[in-house]
Amino acid sequence: QAPQNGRPASRAQRGEAALVMRARLWCRRTRVGSVGAAMVFSRTQSVTAASEACIADSSTSTTAATPASGSDAAQPLLLNVFRPGDPLPDLTDRLVELGVYQQYVSFRDGYKRWRQGGAQGAKGEATVSELAAKSSDEAFKYFYPDEVSVQFRETVAYWIGVLFIEGSLLFAWSGFFGAEGKQMYPLLADVLTVRPAFAGAICYTLGCYLVYFEVINLGIKHDSEVHFVRGDWEKLRETYYVEPSSILGGIAYFSGALLYQVSCTTGLFSASVPSHMLPYLTTLPTGLGGLLFFFGGLCEVVHNRIATSAPNTIVWWVSMFNFLGDVCFCLAGYPGFTDFNVNMMTFVGAISFTIGGMLSLGMWKVGQFGGALLAQLNAVARAKAIPITQRMQDGAIVVHEELDEALEPATISARGISFILIFATCGAVSIVNCCFFGMHPHNEIRDVDITAQEAINASIVHMVLIAMSAGNHRAPKEQPYRLLFFVMRMIITVMLAHGLFTSFIFLQEYGS
Repeated sequence: QAPQNGRPASRAQRGEAALVMRARLWCRRTRVGSVGAAMVFSRTQSVTAASEACIADSSTSTTAATPASGSDAAQPLLLNVFRPGDPLPDLTDRLVELGVYQQYVSFRDGYKRWRQGGAQGAKGEATVSELAAKSSDEAFKYFYPDEVSVQFRETVAYWIGVLFIEGSLLFAWSGFFGAEGKQMYPLLADVLTVRPAFAGAICYTLGCYLVYFEVINLGIKHDSEVHFVRGDWEKLRETYYVEPSSILGGIAYFSGALLYQVSCTTGLFSASVPSHMLPYLTTLPTGLGGLLFFFGGLCEVVHNRIATSAPNTIVWWVSMFNFLGDVCFCLAGYPGFTDFNVNMMTFVGAISFTIGGMLSLGMWKVGQFGGALLAQLNAVARAKAIPITQRMQDGAIVVHEELDEALEPATISARGISFILIFATCGAVSIVNCCFFGMHPHNEIRDVDITAQEAINASIVHMVLIAMSAGNHRAPKEQPYRLLFFVMRMIITVMLAHGLFTSFIFLQEYGS
Protein backbone atom coordinates (compact mmCIF):
# COMPACT_ATOMS: atom_id res chain seq x y z
CA GLN A 1 0.00 0.00 0.00
CA ALA A 2 1.43 3.35 -1.04
CA PRO A 3 2.25 5.78 1.71
CA GLN A 4 0.12 8.88 2.13
CA ASN A 5 1.85 12.27 2.55
CA GLY A 6 5.25 10.52 2.76
CA ARG A 7 4.22 8.45 5.78
CA PRO A 8 3.65 4.66 5.97
CA ALA A 9 0.01 3.86 5.30
CA SER A 10 -0.52 1.05 7.75
CA ARG A 11 -0.05 1.05 11.49
CA ALA A 12 2.45 -1.80 11.24
CA GLN A 13 4.55 0.13 8.74
CA ARG A 14 4.55 3.18 10.97
CA GLY A 15 5.67 1.07 13.91
CA GLU A 16 8.42 -0.53 11.84
CA ALA A 17 9.66 2.88 10.70
CA ALA A 18 9.77 4.13 14.29
CA LEU A 19 11.64 1.00 15.30
CA VAL A 20 14.24 1.56 12.59
CA MET A 21 14.79 5.14 13.71
CA ARG A 22 15.17 4.10 17.34
CA ALA A 23 17.60 1.34 16.40
CA ARG A 24 19.78 3.69 14.36
CA LEU A 25 19.86 6.26 17.14
CA TRP A 26 20.67 3.65 19.79
CA CYS A 27 23.47 2.11 17.70
CA ARG A 28 25.07 5.49 17.14
CA ARG A 29 25.02 6.34 20.85
CA THR A 30 26.18 3.01 22.23
CA ARG A 31 28.38 1.81 19.37
CA VAL A 32 27.05 -1.73 19.48
CA GLY A 33 26.32 -4.13 16.63
CA SER A 34 23.20 -5.71 15.27
CA VAL A 35 23.06 -8.39 17.96
CA GLY A 36 22.68 -5.79 20.71
CA ALA A 37 20.11 -3.87 18.71
CA ALA A 38 18.10 -6.98 17.91
CA MET A 39 18.09 -8.06 21.58
CA VAL A 40 16.78 -4.67 22.68
CA PHE A 41 14.33 -3.94 19.88
CA SER A 42 12.75 -7.40 19.48
CA ARG A 43 9.30 -6.56 20.75
CA THR A 44 7.74 -7.11 17.32
CA GLN A 45 8.34 -9.46 14.45
CA SER A 46 9.78 -6.66 12.34
CA VAL A 47 13.26 -6.93 13.78
CA THR A 48 15.00 -7.49 10.48
CA ALA A 49 14.58 -3.85 9.55
CA ALA A 50 15.99 -2.73 12.91
CA SER A 51 18.97 -5.02 12.49
CA GLU A 52 19.56 -3.87 8.94
CA ALA A 53 19.42 -0.28 10.13
CA CYS A 54 22.19 -0.98 12.60
CA ILE A 55 24.17 -2.83 9.93
CA ALA A 56 23.86 0.14 7.61
CA ASP A 57 25.03 2.56 10.36
CA SER A 58 27.94 0.46 11.64
CA SER A 59 29.83 -1.69 9.21
CA THR A 60 32.33 -2.64 11.91
CA SER A 61 29.61 -3.98 14.11
CA THR A 62 28.11 -5.86 11.19
CA THR A 63 31.39 -7.56 10.51
CA ALA A 64 31.67 -8.65 14.12
CA ALA A 65 28.07 -9.70 14.49
CA THR A 66 27.33 -11.48 11.17
CA PRO A 67 28.63 -14.93 10.25
CA ALA A 68 31.24 -14.94 7.50
CA SER A 69 29.85 -17.93 5.67
CA GLY A 70 27.19 -20.58 5.78
CA SER A 71 23.51 -20.76 5.11
CA ASP A 72 22.81 -17.94 7.54
CA ALA A 73 25.34 -15.58 5.98
CA ALA A 74 22.70 -13.65 4.08
CA GLN A 75 20.74 -12.91 7.23
CA PRO A 76 21.64 -10.74 10.22
CA LEU A 77 22.67 -12.58 13.37
CA LEU A 78 19.27 -12.65 15.11
CA LEU A 79 19.49 -15.98 16.84
CA ASN A 80 17.21 -15.41 19.81
CA VAL A 81 14.20 -13.30 19.00
CA PHE A 82 11.51 -13.78 21.67
CA ARG A 83 7.96 -12.74 21.91
CA PRO A 84 6.38 -11.63 25.19
CA GLY A 85 5.80 -14.65 27.41
CA ASP A 86 8.67 -16.73 26.01
CA PRO A 87 11.40 -17.88 28.45
CA LEU A 88 14.42 -15.58 28.68
CA PRO A 89 17.68 -16.74 27.09
CA ASP A 90 20.90 -17.54 28.96
CA LEU A 91 23.42 -14.88 27.97
CA THR A 92 26.16 -15.90 30.39
CA ASP A 93 28.59 -17.00 27.66
CA ARG A 94 28.02 -13.81 25.70
CA LEU A 95 28.56 -11.63 28.79
CA VAL A 96 31.76 -13.52 29.58
CA GLU A 97 32.92 -13.05 26.01
CA LEU A 98 32.29 -9.33 26.22
CA GLY A 99 34.10 -9.13 29.58
CA VAL A 100 31.21 -7.65 31.54
CA TYR A 101 29.96 -10.72 33.41
CA GLN A 102 31.37 -9.67 36.81
CA GLN A 103 29.83 -6.24 36.43
CA TYR A 104 26.51 -7.84 35.58
CA VAL A 105 26.67 -10.16 38.62
CA SER A 106 27.44 -7.24 40.90
CA PHE A 107 24.52 -5.27 39.51
CA ARG A 108 22.20 -8.29 39.74
CA ASP A 109 23.05 -9.02 43.39
CA GLY A 110 22.76 -5.38 44.39
CA TYR A 111 19.42 -5.06 42.65
CA LYS A 112 18.15 -8.20 44.36
CA ARG A 113 19.21 -6.89 47.79
CA TRP A 114 17.52 -3.57 47.08
CA ARG A 115 14.28 -5.29 46.09
CA GLN A 116 14.40 -7.36 49.28
CA GLY A 117 14.97 -4.33 51.52
CA GLY A 118 18.65 -5.03 52.21
CA ALA A 119 20.12 -1.95 50.57
CA GLN A 120 23.44 -0.74 51.98
CA GLY A 121 23.18 2.77 50.64
CA ALA A 122 22.53 5.95 52.56
CA LYS A 123 20.03 5.60 55.39
CA GLY A 124 18.80 8.77 56.97
CA GLU A 125 21.29 11.53 57.64
CA ALA A 126 24.93 11.31 58.67
CA THR A 127 24.30 13.02 62.00
CA VAL A 128 26.72 13.23 64.90
CA SER A 129 24.55 10.92 67.00
CA GLU A 130 24.50 8.25 64.29
CA LEU A 131 28.26 8.38 63.84
CA ALA A 132 28.80 8.33 67.61
CA ALA A 133 26.51 5.31 67.99
CA LYS A 134 28.41 3.41 65.31
CA SER A 135 31.79 4.25 66.83
CA SER A 136 30.57 3.34 70.34
CA ASP A 137 29.41 -0.09 69.15
CA GLU A 138 32.79 -0.73 67.55
CA ALA A 139 34.60 0.39 70.73
CA PHE A 140 32.35 -1.82 72.86
CA LYS A 141 33.16 -4.90 70.77
CA TYR A 142 36.85 -3.98 70.89
CA PHE A 143 37.06 -3.99 74.69
CA TYR A 144 34.40 -6.68 75.23
CA PRO A 145 35.07 -9.21 72.45
CA ASP A 146 33.40 -12.19 74.15
CA GLU A 147 31.55 -13.43 77.22
CA VAL A 148 34.72 -14.11 79.21
CA SER A 149 35.82 -10.48 79.05
CA VAL A 150 32.45 -9.30 80.40
CA GLN A 151 32.27 -11.86 83.20
CA PHE A 152 35.85 -11.20 84.24
CA ARG A 153 35.47 -7.44 84.56
CA GLU A 154 32.04 -7.65 86.15
CA THR A 155 33.30 -10.00 88.89
CA VAL A 156 36.51 -8.07 89.53
CA ALA A 157 34.73 -4.69 89.71
CA TYR A 158 32.17 -6.10 92.15
CA TRP A 159 34.76 -7.50 94.54
CA ILE A 160 36.86 -4.34 94.43
CA GLY A 161 33.88 -2.37 95.72
CA VAL A 162 32.86 -4.95 98.33
CA LEU A 163 36.38 -5.45 99.70
CA PHE A 164 37.04 -1.72 99.97
CA ILE A 165 33.75 -1.17 101.79
CA GLU A 166 34.37 -3.98 104.26
CA GLY A 167 38.02 -3.09 104.79
CA SER A 168 37.18 0.59 105.24
CA LEU A 169 34.54 -0.20 107.86
CA LEU A 170 37.07 -2.27 109.80
CA PHE A 171 39.65 0.53 109.62
CA ALA A 172 36.98 3.05 110.62
CA TRP A 173 36.18 0.97 113.70
CA SER A 174 39.88 0.71 114.54
CA GLY A 175 40.48 4.44 114.13
CA PHE A 176 37.37 5.55 116.01
CA PHE A 177 37.93 3.14 118.90
CA GLY A 178 41.60 4.13 119.06
CA ALA A 179 40.66 7.80 119.30
CA GLU A 180 37.61 7.66 121.57
CA GLY A 181 37.39 4.19 123.11
CA LYS A 182 40.71 3.86 124.89
CA GLN A 183 39.62 5.95 127.83
CA MET A 184 36.20 4.28 128.04
CA TYR A 185 37.42 0.69 127.64
CA PRO A 186 41.13 0.59 128.50
CA LEU A 187 41.22 -3.23 128.69
CA LEU A 188 40.08 -3.53 125.07
CA ALA A 189 42.11 -0.64 123.68
CA ASP A 190 44.77 -2.68 121.89
CA VAL A 191 42.55 -5.62 120.93
CA LEU A 192 39.84 -3.56 119.24
CA THR A 193 42.31 -1.44 117.27
CA VAL A 194 44.98 -3.93 116.17
CA ARG A 195 42.77 -6.91 115.32
CA PRO A 196 40.21 -5.05 113.19
CA ALA A 197 43.05 -3.18 111.46
CA PHE A 198 44.68 -6.51 110.60
CA ALA A 199 41.43 -7.81 109.07
CA GLY A 200 40.91 -4.52 107.24
CA ALA A 201 44.43 -4.66 105.83
CA ILE A 202 43.66 -8.11 104.39
CA CYS A 203 40.60 -6.67 102.62
CA TYR A 204 42.62 -3.73 101.31
CA THR A 205 45.40 -6.00 100.08
CA LEU A 206 42.95 -8.18 98.17
CA GLY A 207 41.03 -5.18 96.80
CA CYS A 208 44.16 -3.31 95.68
CA TYR A 209 45.51 -6.46 94.05
CA LEU A 210 42.27 -6.80 92.08
CA VAL A 211 42.70 -3.18 90.92
CA TYR A 212 46.18 -4.03 89.65
CA PHE A 213 44.96 -7.41 88.34
CA GLU A 214 42.27 -5.76 86.21
CA VAL A 215 44.74 -3.29 84.73
CA ILE A 216 47.28 -5.91 83.61
CA ASN A 217 44.51 -8.11 82.16
CA LEU A 218 42.69 -5.44 80.18
CA GLY A 219 42.97 -7.54 77.02
CA ILE A 220 41.38 -10.62 78.61
CA LYS A 221 39.32 -12.94 76.40
CA HIS A 222 38.57 -16.65 76.16
CA ASP A 223 41.83 -17.65 74.44
CA SER A 224 44.24 -15.20 76.11
CA GLU A 225 46.70 -15.77 78.92
CA VAL A 226 45.78 -14.53 82.41
CA HIS A 227 48.52 -12.43 84.04
CA PHE A 228 48.92 -12.51 87.81
CA VAL A 229 52.15 -10.61 88.49
CA ARG A 230 53.26 -8.70 85.42
CA GLY A 231 51.37 -7.72 82.30
CA ASP A 232 52.49 -7.03 78.75
CA TRP A 233 53.05 -3.30 79.22
CA GLU A 234 53.79 -2.55 75.58
CA LYS A 235 50.66 -4.33 74.38
CA LEU A 236 48.55 -2.59 77.00
CA ARG A 237 49.77 0.82 75.91
CA GLU A 238 49.64 0.31 72.13
CA THR A 239 46.64 -1.99 71.74
CA TYR A 240 44.32 -1.02 74.59
CA TYR A 241 45.43 2.59 75.14
CA VAL A 242 46.34 2.08 78.79
CA GLU A 243 47.82 5.29 80.13
CA PRO A 244 50.83 5.41 82.48
CA SER A 245 48.52 6.73 85.22
CA SER A 246 46.58 3.46 85.14
CA ILE A 247 49.66 1.27 85.42
CA LEU A 248 51.43 3.41 88.03
CA GLY A 249 48.22 3.83 90.04
CA GLY A 250 47.60 0.09 90.19
CA ILE A 251 51.18 -0.62 91.23
CA ALA A 252 51.14 2.15 93.87
CA TYR A 253 47.89 0.96 95.47
CA PHE A 254 48.94 -2.67 95.64
CA SER A 255 52.42 -1.84 96.97
CA GLY A 256 50.97 0.48 99.59
CA ALA A 257 48.46 -2.17 100.68
CA LEU A 258 51.28 -4.69 101.11
CA LEU A 259 53.16 -2.24 103.33
CA TYR A 260 50.03 -1.66 105.41
CA GLN A 261 49.67 -5.42 105.73
CA VAL A 262 53.22 -5.67 107.07
CA SER A 263 52.56 -2.92 109.62
CA CYS A 264 49.21 -4.36 110.81
CA THR A 265 50.57 -7.92 111.01
CA THR A 266 53.52 -6.72 113.06
CA GLY A 267 51.16 -4.89 115.41
CA LEU A 268 49.13 -8.06 115.88
CA PHE A 269 52.24 -9.98 116.98
CA SER A 270 54.10 -7.06 118.55
CA ALA A 271 54.75 -9.02 121.75
CA SER A 272 56.93 -11.46 119.80
CA VAL A 273 58.87 -8.82 117.84
CA PRO A 274 62.07 -7.29 119.28
CA SER A 275 61.51 -3.70 120.34
CA HIS A 276 64.33 -2.31 118.19
CA MET A 277 62.63 -3.77 115.08
CA LEU A 278 59.19 -2.31 115.71
CA PRO A 279 59.85 1.10 114.08
CA TYR A 280 61.07 -0.59 110.91
CA LEU A 281 58.08 -2.94 110.78
CA THR A 282 55.31 -0.58 111.88
CA THR A 283 56.13 3.15 111.59
CA LEU A 284 58.19 2.96 108.40
CA PRO A 285 55.77 0.72 106.41
CA THR A 286 52.82 2.87 107.54
CA GLY A 287 54.49 6.06 106.31
CA LEU A 288 55.59 4.56 102.98
CA GLY A 289 52.19 2.94 102.49
CA GLY A 290 50.49 6.29 103.03
CA LEU A 291 52.75 7.95 100.46
CA LEU A 292 52.01 5.21 97.91
CA PHE A 293 48.29 5.52 98.54
CA PHE A 294 48.59 9.27 98.01
CA PHE A 295 50.40 8.69 94.73
CA GLY A 296 47.74 6.16 93.66
CA GLY A 297 44.99 8.67 94.42
CA LEU A 298 46.87 11.33 92.46
CA CYS A 299 47.00 8.94 89.49
CA GLU A 300 43.21 8.58 89.70
CA VAL A 301 42.75 12.35 89.74
CA VAL A 302 45.03 12.80 86.72
CA HIS A 303 43.56 9.84 84.85
CA ASN A 304 39.98 11.09 85.13
CA ARG A 305 40.85 14.77 84.49
CA ILE A 306 39.30 15.87 87.76
CA ALA A 307 40.78 19.37 87.58
CA THR A 308 39.41 20.08 84.08
CA SER A 309 36.11 18.17 84.04
CA ALA A 310 32.72 18.81 85.59
CA PRO A 311 31.53 16.65 88.53
CA ASN A 312 28.75 15.03 86.50
CA THR A 313 29.96 11.42 86.41
CA ILE A 314 30.17 8.74 89.09
CA VAL A 315 33.86 8.14 88.50
CA TRP A 316 34.57 11.82 89.23
CA TRP A 317 33.18 11.44 92.75
CA VAL A 318 34.83 8.04 93.22
CA SER A 319 38.20 9.61 92.42
CA MET A 320 37.60 12.54 94.75
CA PHE A 321 36.55 10.46 97.77
CA ASN A 322 39.38 8.00 97.16
CA PHE A 323 41.85 10.88 96.96
CA LEU A 324 40.52 12.34 100.22
CA GLY A 325 40.99 8.95 101.87
CA ASP A 326 44.51 8.71 100.43
CA VAL A 327 45.42 12.12 101.85
CA CYS A 328 44.13 11.14 105.32
CA PHE A 329 46.01 7.82 105.27
CA CYS A 330 49.16 9.64 104.18
CA LEU A 331 48.84 12.11 107.06
CA ALA A 332 48.19 9.24 109.48
CA GLY A 333 51.66 7.91 108.68
CA TYR A 334 53.35 11.18 109.60
CA PRO A 335 55.75 10.41 112.49
CA GLY A 336 55.07 13.67 114.36
CA PHE A 337 51.34 13.03 114.86
CA THR A 338 49.92 11.97 118.19
CA ASP A 339 48.00 8.73 118.56
CA PHE A 340 44.72 10.63 118.62
CA ASN A 341 45.51 12.45 115.37
CA VAL A 342 46.65 9.24 113.71
CA ASN A 343 43.48 7.41 114.70
CA MET A 344 41.23 10.30 113.64
CA MET A 345 42.97 10.55 110.24
CA THR A 346 42.51 6.81 109.86
CA PHE A 347 38.82 7.10 110.74
CA VAL A 348 38.13 10.00 108.33
CA GLY A 349 40.10 8.33 105.55
CA ALA A 350 38.27 5.04 106.04
CA ILE A 351 34.89 6.78 105.86
CA SER A 352 35.96 8.44 102.61
CA PHE A 353 37.02 5.07 101.20
CA THR A 354 33.68 3.61 102.28
CA ILE A 355 31.80 6.25 100.28
CA GLY A 356 34.12 5.69 97.33
CA GLY A 357 33.46 1.96 97.53
CA MET A 358 29.70 2.51 97.55
CA LEU A 359 29.96 4.74 94.48
CA SER A 360 32.16 2.20 92.72
CA LEU A 361 29.41 -0.36 93.27
CA GLY A 362 27.09 2.16 91.63
CA MET A 363 29.42 2.12 88.62
CA TRP A 364 29.30 -1.66 88.69
CA LYS A 365 25.50 -1.62 88.66
CA VAL A 366 25.44 0.39 85.40
CA GLY A 367 28.15 -1.67 83.71
CA GLN A 368 31.10 0.72 84.20
CA PHE A 369 33.66 -1.90 85.20
CA GLY A 370 36.75 0.28 84.74
CA GLY A 371 36.80 1.74 88.23
CA ALA A 372 38.87 4.88 88.63
CA LEU A 373 41.89 3.74 86.60
CA LEU A 374 40.42 2.40 83.33
CA ALA A 375 38.44 5.27 81.83
CA GLN A 376 38.14 3.57 78.43
CA LEU A 377 35.90 0.83 79.87
CA ASN A 378 33.68 3.41 81.55
CA ALA A 379 33.43 5.44 78.34
CA VAL A 380 32.19 2.53 76.21
CA ALA A 381 29.68 1.60 78.92
CA ARG A 382 28.31 5.15 79.08
CA ALA A 383 28.04 5.21 75.28
CA LYS A 384 25.97 2.01 75.32
CA ALA A 385 23.65 3.66 77.89
CA ILE A 386 22.37 0.26 79.16
CA PRO A 387 23.90 -2.28 81.56
CA ILE A 388 26.37 -4.48 79.73
CA THR A 389 25.30 -7.81 81.11
CA GLN A 390 22.57 -9.54 83.04
CA ARG A 391 24.01 -13.01 83.43
CA MET A 392 21.52 -15.88 83.68
CA GLN A 393 21.91 -19.48 84.80
CA ASP A 394 23.63 -20.56 81.60
CA GLY A 395 26.14 -17.74 81.77
CA ALA A 396 24.87 -16.04 78.62
CA ILE A 397 25.14 -12.31 78.12
CA VAL A 398 21.69 -10.82 77.67
CA VAL A 399 19.94 -7.55 78.32
CA HIS A 400 16.86 -7.01 80.43
CA GLU A 401 14.00 -9.39 79.88
CA GLU A 402 11.78 -6.50 78.80
CA LEU A 403 13.01 -4.72 75.69
CA ASP A 404 11.57 -1.41 76.85
CA GLU A 405 13.73 -1.59 79.97
CA ALA A 406 16.81 -2.30 77.88
CA LEU A 407 16.24 0.83 75.83
CA GLU A 408 15.93 3.07 78.88
CA PRO A 409 19.09 4.68 80.27
CA ALA A 410 20.46 2.71 83.20
CA THR A 411 20.27 4.28 86.63
CA ILE A 412 21.80 3.42 89.97
CA SER A 413 19.56 1.32 92.17
CA ALA A 414 19.90 2.93 95.58
CA ARG A 415 18.09 0.01 97.22
CA GLY A 416 20.37 -2.57 95.64
CA ILE A 417 23.50 -0.65 96.66
CA SER A 418 22.16 -0.18 100.19
CA PHE A 419 21.64 -3.90 100.66
CA ILE A 420 25.16 -4.67 99.47
CA LEU A 421 26.33 -2.12 102.03
CA ILE A 422 24.24 -3.87 104.68
CA PHE A 423 25.80 -7.22 103.77
CA ALA A 424 29.34 -5.83 103.90
CA THR A 425 28.59 -4.05 107.21
CA CYS A 426 27.19 -7.25 108.67
CA GLY A 427 30.39 -9.08 107.68
CA ALA A 428 32.55 -6.36 109.21
CA VAL A 429 30.55 -6.36 112.48
CA SER A 430 30.80 -10.15 112.73
CA ILE A 431 34.58 -9.92 112.25
CA VAL A 432 34.79 -7.25 114.98
CA ASN A 433 32.83 -9.50 117.33
CA CYS A 434 35.30 -12.30 116.62
CA CYS A 435 38.04 -9.92 117.78
CA PHE A 436 36.60 -10.11 121.32
CA PHE A 437 37.73 -13.73 121.52
CA GLY A 438 39.77 -14.50 124.62
CA MET A 439 38.92 -11.27 126.44
CA HIS A 440 36.16 -12.52 128.77
CA PRO A 441 37.70 -12.93 132.23
CA HIS A 442 35.47 -15.75 133.55
CA ASN A 443 33.20 -17.60 131.09
CA GLU A 444 35.45 -19.25 128.50
CA ILE A 445 32.79 -21.63 127.12
CA ARG A 446 30.40 -18.77 126.43
CA ASP A 447 33.25 -16.83 124.89
CA VAL A 448 34.05 -19.64 122.47
CA ASP A 449 30.39 -20.22 121.65
CA ILE A 450 29.62 -16.59 120.76
CA THR A 451 32.85 -16.22 118.79
CA ALA A 452 32.05 -19.36 116.79
CA GLN A 453 28.54 -18.06 116.12
CA GLU A 454 29.91 -14.74 114.85
CA ALA A 455 32.43 -16.56 112.65
CA ILE A 456 29.58 -18.60 111.14
CA ASN A 457 27.61 -15.40 110.56
CA ALA A 458 30.60 -13.85 108.78
CA SER A 459 30.94 -16.96 106.61
CA ILE A 460 27.25 -16.88 105.67
CA VAL A 461 27.41 -13.21 104.75
CA HIS A 462 30.43 -13.74 102.52
CA MET A 463 28.78 -16.71 100.84
CA VAL A 464 25.83 -14.46 100.05
CA LEU A 465 28.22 -11.88 98.62
CA ILE A 466 29.84 -14.60 96.49
CA ALA A 467 26.41 -15.66 95.23
CA MET A 468 25.66 -12.05 94.28
CA SER A 469 28.93 -11.81 92.38
CA ALA A 470 27.75 -14.79 90.29
CA GLY A 471 24.94 -12.69 88.82
CA ASN A 472 22.27 -13.10 91.50
CA HIS A 473 22.21 -9.44 92.53
CA ARG A 474 18.83 -8.82 90.88
CA ALA A 475 15.61 -10.13 92.39
CA PRO A 476 14.20 -13.05 90.32
CA LYS A 477 10.68 -12.76 88.93
CA GLU A 478 9.75 -16.40 89.36
CA GLN A 479 8.42 -17.85 92.58
CA PRO A 480 9.58 -19.19 95.02
CA TYR A 481 13.00 -17.74 94.12
CA ARG A 482 11.76 -14.19 94.43
CA LEU A 483 10.42 -14.88 97.93
CA LEU A 484 13.70 -16.55 98.97
CA PHE A 485 15.65 -13.56 97.68
CA PHE A 486 13.76 -11.11 99.87
CA VAL A 487 13.85 -13.48 102.85
CA MET A 488 17.64 -13.60 102.47
CA ARG A 489 17.77 -9.81 102.63
CA MET A 490 15.60 -9.78 105.73
CA ILE A 491 17.73 -12.44 107.48
CA ILE A 492 20.97 -10.56 106.77
CA THR A 493 19.41 -7.36 108.11
CA VAL A 494 18.38 -9.17 111.31
CA MET A 495 21.90 -10.61 111.56
CA LEU A 496 23.33 -7.09 111.34
CA ALA A 497 21.07 -5.86 114.16
CA HIS A 498 22.00 -8.92 116.23
CA GLY A 499 25.70 -8.31 115.61
CA LEU A 500 25.51 -4.70 116.71
CA PHE A 501 23.63 -5.72 119.85
CA THR A 502 26.27 -8.38 120.55
CA SER A 503 29.05 -5.81 120.18
CA PHE A 504 27.33 -3.55 122.70
CA ILE A 505 27.02 -6.45 125.20
CA PHE A 506 30.68 -7.39 124.67
CA LEU A 507 31.79 -3.84 125.37
CA GLN A 508 29.77 -3.75 128.59
CA GLU A 509 30.96 -7.13 129.84
CA TYR A 510 34.53 -7.37 128.54
CA GLY A 511 35.47 -3.76 129.10
CA SER A 512 34.43 -3.57 132.71
